[in-house]
Amino acid sequence: MFTSLPVGSVHDYERAAQDLKAGRFGQAATGSDGESAARLSHARALEFRERLNRLIQEYFSPEAAEWTSPVKYGFRWILIPVDTAPPDDAKVIGTP
Repeated sequence: MFTSLPVGSVHDYERAAQDLKAGRFGQAATGSDGESAARLSHARALEFRERLNRLIQEYFSPEAAEWTSPVKYGFRWILIPVDTAPPDDAKVIGTP
């Protein structure tokens, strides 16, 4: 399971970040970005996924839209393991 942003979407996000920084959305707009990684048990990862899905539904479903808002927000995420291999395999891969 892999995901990628189409070039047009990358441009849109970059442009929106520049516009936000320049104040083009007005004082009522906000933005945030970041990246995190943590060692989680399978159960905790499932719990996080479910909580995140509930938040996404609460704020980004069509029923949650505030059509009178002058600002439209975008939200993209991915939750995947980021280790490339277990520690023993990593030693083998890194050995010339």
